[in-house]
Amino acid sequence: MSKPILYGMAVSHNTRKVLAVARHLGLDIGFQPVDLVAKETFKPEFLALNPNGLAPVLVDGDLLLWESNAIIVHLAQTASDRSLWPDAPAARSNLLRWLFWHSSHWDPGFDTIVVERMVKSLEGIGPPDPMEVARGERLVMRFGGVLDQHLAARRFVTGEKVGLADFALGSSLQYQHLVAFPIAAFRNIDRWYHGLFDLQAWSETEPDWEALGLPGSPFMRRAA
Repeated sequence: MSKPILYGMAVSHNTRKVLAVARHLGLDIGFQPVDLVAKETFKPEFLALNPNGLAPVLVDGDLLLWESNAIIVHLAQTASDRSLWPDAPAARSNLLRWLFWHSSHWDPGFDTIVVERMVKSLEGIGPPDPMEVARGERLVMRFGGVLDQHLAARRFVTGEKVGLADFALGSSLQYQHLVAFPIAAFRNIDRWYHGLFDLQAWSETEPDWEALGLPGSPFMRRAA
């Protein structure tokens, strides 16, 4: 049986979280690079995998799966290491709650800021729109307060052990050193995020920013 293949871009936070989850679970998956900046996701051969024109995409036997949070749930459910998939129904529901919250509330603000402050420059499509940046920052501040308060008495999002929600929510902060998200006041988030770098799977999947001509991550230096 052939191993699963992940199509994505290593510098993408959605791709990185899948790679980190797979590594944490000891899964052997192949990786097929896709250049999002060069619009390779809009080529016919990729649209046959995901008609949305987005990455990552996982091909696992007969299963063709897009949406990064669905992919990490699939990996956690099917791996022999079940540490990231709770047995108790209530615990699974709590985990899914945070994954839905990530997609609906946590990630959109960060994505907006990244597009305006980084992606536009990479693609040569004009300067940041101040109104969009402000909108993204409002979302980050609003929902950052929710997560910061939640983490006040917790090491990880769903308890004292790392879970899928940590990989998902943590990935959104990947570009903090490049685009300056407004999260400095959230001390619990800062503690939690730096704690993720104690995980080998997380630190090993941090993009090589300097090889890309970008500033190296201070989070990696502090974790070393």
